[in-house]
Amino acid sequence: MQSISGLRIESSSIRNQAYERLLELILNGTLPPGARLDLTQLSTDMGVSKTPVKEAIQRLIEIGMIEVKPRSGTFVSTIDPGRTVQNFRFRLALEIGCGQEIVERIDEVTMTELRSINGEMRRLGERADNDEMIRRFLPLDAQFHNRIIDLMNNEVISDRYRQTGVLLQVMRLKNRHTRHRYLEVVKEHDAILRSLENTDTERFRCACRRHVEAAIQRFTAHDGITN
Repeated sequence: MQSISGLRIESSSIRNQAYERLLELILNGTLPPGARLDLTQLSTDMGVSKTPVKEAIQRLIEIGMIEVKPRSGTFVSTIDPGRTVQNFRFRLALEIGCGQEIVERIDEVTMTELRSINGEMRRLGERADNDEMIRRFLPLDAQFHNRIIDLMNNEVISDRYRQTGVLLQVMRLKNRHTRHRYLEVVKEHDAILRSLENTDTERFRCACRRHVEAAIQRFTAHDGITN
C-alpha cells in the first residue's frame, strides 16, 4: 500500500475523524475493494496513534466494509453482487414497514429538503461529467433516503438503514451508468416525493418498491447476474 497524502488529522474527535476518513477513502475508490490495509502506514499518514485507527477499522468491520482474513491481513471487503441485492431488499422492507409512520410524519421542512436534494441530483444528471456524478450523485442519493427514514425518530432503524446504504454505495461505485440511468433515479425519486406530498401510504410503498426493483435491475444488468 502506497502512502496517501492529505490524511493528517489536526483537530479533536480523533476517533470519529479516523473513521470518517477511512470511510471516505473506501467510498471514493482510493482504497478499492480487496485493498490490503497497513495499520502502521495509515496511522503515520493521519498523524495519529494506532489506537483510533484500530477502532475505526473495527467499526468498519462491524458494518461489513472491511474484512479480516486469517494469516493474510485486513482488507477492504470485496464486492458480492448477490449480497448487494439482498441489501437492496432489506432497505425496501424497512421503507415499506415504516411507510405509514413516514407519511404521517412528513412535513413541509422535510419536503423542501428532499426537493432540494433531488433537484441537485437532477442537475448533476443533466450537466455533470461522469466523474462528478460518481463522486457526488451517490452521496446525495443516500442523503435523500436517509432523510426519509429519519422521520421514524428511531436510532436503531436509522443506523441499520445507513449501514446497508454505505455498503450499497461501495457496491455501486463501479457501476458507471449512462446519463440516462442517473436521470431514471431522479424520476423515481419524483414519484416518491409525489406520494409524500399527497400523504398516500400505499403510493409511497409502491414508489419505493418500483425504485428498489429498478435499482436492482440496473445493478444486476451491469454485473451480468440474476436475482
